[in-house]
Amino acid sequence: MLCGNHILNNWSKGGWNHEQNKEKDVNLEQLEAEIGKLNLKERAALAKRIVQSLDELSESEIEALWVEEAERRLDELEQGLVTEIPAEEVLRRAQTAIS
Repeated sequence: MLCGNHILNNWSKGGWNHEQNKEKDVNLEQLEAEIGKLNLKERAALAKRIVQSLDELSESEIEALWVEEAERRLDELEQGLVTEIPAEEVLRRAQTAIS
């Protein structure tokens, strides 16, 4: 079991490094379970570090995330989970919201 300090310390050393922790065979579900065991203060500290780490992405990582997001949105459209809104309507709504 990973303790809160172990998780927090890994983030304070530059992020969770799966290569360094391979021997622990920690997958995402196990990590989520361990995070769920942290107290509120520890989870808040971890969340803050994770959010801060997002500002440190490289251009290629940012581009890959946007491609992933675009593909997710296209899949939702193709599956009929969402409907398209014409750009003119979006701009009209935005203008109304800020007026």
